[in-house]
Amino acid sequence: MPAAEKQALIASALLAVVVVALSGCGVVQDTIDGMTEPSATSQPSRPSPPRPEETDGLTVTITVESDAETSGELTVDVDSPRGGQSLRKKSVPLPFKREYTVATDSMFPLRATHVEVVADPAASYIECSISTGGQVVASHRAEGSSATATCDRSLRLGAS
Repeated sequence: MPAAEKQALIASALLAVVVVALSGCGVVQDTIDGMTEPSATSQPSRPSPPRPEETDGLTVTITVESDAETSGELTVDVDSPRGGQSLRKKSVPLPFKREYTVATDSMFPLRATHVEVVADPAASYIECSISTGGQVVASHRAEGSSATATCDRSLRLGAS
């Protein structure tokens, strides 16, 4: 047998081994399916995961309560990697509740939340709370007229 025929025979044998090996793990069929239109026997593709703006995200709820009808100055800061949200008001009607939605497409979606509220001079107390996912994670009550309640919740890494 001439050398050229031996080389062709060896190349054909190697190609056959590679095709058999790849067909065993589905690579050949996947390649063929990818080059042809989907057929009735091909598996439907999995739906892609929703984009962050299509999901509900993490809900952060701020509440303020007092025995007065209005508060004094209110400051709210919600800090997240996808942009912070803030509120600054000279006064708000009480009870006050505001929800903020934070995208959950990062490892730590919520860096910090800060609330500071001053009681109306006619109030005997003022209180604030921060809830995430329906659970209160920070609260503070301050007594007296013109008292200040401060609620903070920050991302803490390591021992706390």
